[in-house]
Amino acid sequence: MALLLTRNLPALGRSAACSTIRRHVFLTPVRAASGDAKPDKPETVGKAMLAKHLAEDQSLSVKKATEVIDALLDDIMLSVAEGKTVTIPGFGSWKKRTRAARKGRNPQTGEPLDIPEGVAPAFSAGNVFKGVVKKGSWDAYEQWAEEEKAAAAAKRAAKKK
Repeated sequence: MALLLTRNLPALGRSAACSTIRRHVFLTPVRAASGDAKPDKPETVGKAMLAKHLAEDQSLSVKKATEVIDALLDDIMLSVAEGKTVTIPGFGSWKKRTRAARKGRNPQTGEPLDIPEGVAPAFSAGNVFKGVVKKGSWDAYEQWAEEEKAAAAAKRAAKKK
């Protein structure tokens, strides 16, 4: 069963929330406490930065934006814990995944041991998410998508002739 998350975002429409996520989740970095991040370590976007961008884009207070993000994350976690699949089209989906019991080895002693069955959350990125990451920015992805759409339309038109 899939759950489409829109019910806990009363202040935002689904498209508004998605456009905010598209623009800011991966494109606006948070600086390290010292002012500059280490050159070999990627910068991280935190919940506070997401809340700030959401507040700016949707004319909300930062507190309200943080509440919206918390409600969204709580809903995702609780739904996955109940065994539901949570899907945000284009972005990705979360689900509960069961890992089978297996044999392993103690890395210090090398002796064999039994690892019991377990459960863990799993995230699968959607096609739009993958495309934006692959192209490096939202604008580059949109340009590529338009070019692909035009090429497909030209191919269909040529096929009809």
